[in-house]
Amino acid sequence: MKRPITFIFIFLTTTALLVQTDPHEAVSNSGGSPAGRTGSPGDGGATCTTCHTGTASPSSTQIITSNIPASGYIAGQTYTITATVSQTGINEFGFQISPQNNSGALMGTIINTSPSQTQVLNSKYITHTSGGIAGTSNSKTWSFNWVAPAAGSGDVTFYGAFNFSNNNGTGSGDIIRTNTLTTTENTTTNLVEFGQNGFSVSVYPNPIRNEATVALNSLDAGTAQYTIYNSQGQAVSRSERLNIPSGNSTITLDQMNSMQTGIYRLVMVIGEKEIVKSLVKL
Repeated sequence: MKRPITFIFIFLTTTALLVQTDPHEAVSNSGGSPAGRTGSPGDGGATCTTCHTGTASPSSTQIITSNIPASGYIAGQTYTITATVSQTGINEFGFQISPQNNSGALMGTIINTSPSQTQVLNSKYITHTSGGIAGTSNSKTWSFNWVAPAAGSGDVTFYGAFNFSNNNGTGSGDIIRTNTLTTTENTTTNLVEFGQNGFSVSVYPNPIRNEATVALNSLDAGTAQYTIYNSQGQAVSRSERLNIPSGNSTITLDQMNSMQTGIYRLVMVIGEKEIVKSLVKL
């Protein structure tokens, strides 16, 4: 009696292991693509075909779009990036996008605005979640925010790879397409336009992880002072009076590194005039 029992135990254990390591389940990636699958030169050209059989081909239609003006992005400003895919007979999709330069370095900051639909990997990639793969009427749209990098960063390309799944439970038979969107840097606005007070302020990056740069553009030289307030209206940091030249100048907010995550207000006063900027500390 012992031998049949032992055989059944081994059989069931082996079957359980095979179910847990089903390669079809492993390659479906319904919970999100592994990092580095955008098809960019920096990612070695790797796409969804690493896990899904087939060949990736450039999309004949533009998948990645944005609200970045034709004149280009302005350092520190926040824009919305959108990806829309559609295919007759398909209602399950996946994607991965990353903003990079020609060397593959991350450019700017990715802000996840739809946690149930998308997720950020290694701060550099954004991909779908298990709840963000189902399409409607053979189409699917994802969107996220992007904070433009510091001035002087140059062109940025959003590289993306997209999976049009046949939903057969395996990694075979899917359609893989790639798409890019390149945006230039707007270098003609001197960061910001003058406001009615004769000066203006830009903060980048914003949201802030460690420190930020305040870019001032003033018609006249003078003295300036700034104060940072928390969400309760309490002053948490105040500068000494600073000498500000006419034209462009910068101030570093290195004290943000020690502040807690939250929303802050930067109040910049030059003479008797002031401008208020919202800060987001990550």
